[in-house]
Amino acid sequence: MNRLPSLKALQVFKLTAELGSMTKAADKLSVSQSSVSRFIGLLEDELGVALFLRRDGLSLTPTGAQLAEHLNEAFRIIERGVQQVARQHEVLRVKVTPSLALRWLLKQSDAPEGVRFYPRWRGISPEDQDFEIGIRYGLGDWPANHAQAIYRERMVPVCTPDHLARFGPIRSASQLQHLPLIHADDHGQEWAQWVQCWSNTPITLAAETSVDTTDAALQLALRGQGIAITDPLFIQEDIATGALVYAHPNTYESGQTYYLVHRLSPSADETVDRLKVWLLQRLEDTSKLSTSS
Repeated sequence: MNRLPSLKALQVFKLTAELGSMTKAADKLSVSQSSVSRFIGLLEDELGVALFLRRDGLSLTPTGAQLAEHLNEAFRIIERGVQQVARQHEVLRVKVTPSLALRWLLKQSDAPEGVRFYPRWRGISPEDQDFEIGIRYGLGDWPANHAQAIYRERMVPVCTPDHLARFGPIRSASQLQHLPLIHADDHGQEWAQWVQCWSNTPITLAAETSVDTTDAALQLALRGQGIAITDPLFIQEDIATGALVYAHPNTYESGQTYYLVHRLSPSADETVDRLKVWLLQRLEDTSKLSTSS
């Protein structure tokens, strides 16, 4: 044989062999049964062998069964190849919490090719119809087998140099009652957690100045409106330029974690793994820099 039979004829035969029925294959392909019969007849004529026994229903001949086995393997290889090529040009849209995206992630110049980060205030959920993968603060209702912890949040208080010169550094827990603190939550929990770690002193702080995100709290701090508490990850540039300084040098883990979550199929695990490896490496490198500074 100098040339292969048509790919369409081979596909029709493969599907008919799988379903055991020309009628079912025709329905699957949205064509008439006579079209399926014609494709198979042409294939048998071209190969010079019978592929089906047409007595008491439809069954494969030994030669037909052998061809079907080879075609199943061949089409699996074709499918994998097409998927790999398609993924090379597919943009992976990653939903990210705003503070992490604006303060750190979008500033990274070496993000994996084909990955785009989208800051969104509402975190990604398993029911999210617009995104299949994201980075969220806390696990939420994601199952553990679709989540990877990538970063444990830390906390340190920061303000402008002028603010520090005016009010001085934080020296005691009781002093905080008289300082203009900026909260990224309505109940002062982040500040209370930091004080608990620092001085082992339970404290209740009125959240007089509160905003929705850490990024917003830092914007107020940069305007000299008070002291914000944040992760060192978010303020590397501000510390390096002197726009912000530490109101106290101690940094503590908050007990909260950022997770990479997804509901992608196993065939996309390679893409998820590539992003995960990059995130973990960049976060480790950045954490070392912020710790050394």
